[in-house]
Amino acid sequence: INNLLQKYQRVTNFFIFAFEICYPSNQINMKRVIGLSALLIIYATAFVAGIFLFMLFERLGVNEYIAILLADVIATVIVWASGVILRTASAYDPYWSLQTLAIYLCLLFKYQNWHVGTILLLVVISLYSLRLTLNFILGFHSLKYVDWRYKMLKEKTGKFYQVVNLLGICMFPTLVVYAATLPVIAYASITTFSMLDVIGLS
Repeated sequence: INNLLQKYQRVTNFFIFAFEICYPSNQINMKRVIGLSALLIIYATAFVAGIFLFMLFERLGVNEYIAILLADVIATVIVWASGVILRTASAYDPYWSLQTLAIYLCLLFKYQNWHVGTILLLVVISLYSLRLTLNFILGFHSLKYVDWRYKMLKEKTGKFYQVVNLLGICMFPTLVVYAATLPVIAYASITTFSMLDVIGLS
């Protein structure tokens, strides 16, 4: 397990190193820093709200899968509303790449289920999340950044754009990723490890 954690740390350091090469400290754009800081606050708020709501729903006797879904949906609404305030639908862009990692990590802490299988899956999901999130960060320049596809949708939908933004740009990907995360949610509580896990991870 220690070897796996060391390899995970090396991979993380690689992404940090790559980021520093692409954007050295003497070329930092303040608008970019402010924008990323704002997004960090938004996502931290959505994350904390999601955890609180999940715990609340579970105390109310809601099924775990439903509790996660409800917390996920409300966290999505928080990110969407923040994007509306900041006037950029792209505030949501990193959400679906971090969604599975956040859910899985929280469940591992809940169950305290740290074995070879769960840690290997955590590494795989983290690599997926880091790659996609880093790709967004590298292309992000300020809070004025908006994906060209969203601009096109805004032109086509007019006054209904925010409905399309909430349901199409934000909520639909959240629900798709949640559906794809269901096996991960189930695996978070499994305490055994076998060759079937190796096949699945590969």
